[in-house]
Amino acid sequence: MVNRYFVNIEPIEPSGGVLTIDVLPRLLIFGETPEEALRRAREAVGFQLGDAIRGTGRPIVELVPREPVGVR
Repeated sequence: MVNRYFVNIEPIEPSGGVLTIDVLPRLLIFGETPEEALRRAREAVGFQLGDAIRGTGRPIVELVPREPVGVR
């Protein structure tokens, strides 16, 4: 089973972005790129949920940006 969450990615100056997840309002994920923020968020949410693909330790988490990554 895949856990799907909608995320918001906002650019921050001078570079990078911050990712928020509507259902986890206290979680803020920062990254140098939107892709890095998505990767970090998948890891954080997967860890918190305790979901993993059979023995690989990879989370079964799908994060869906509300708008295309990098678009403001």
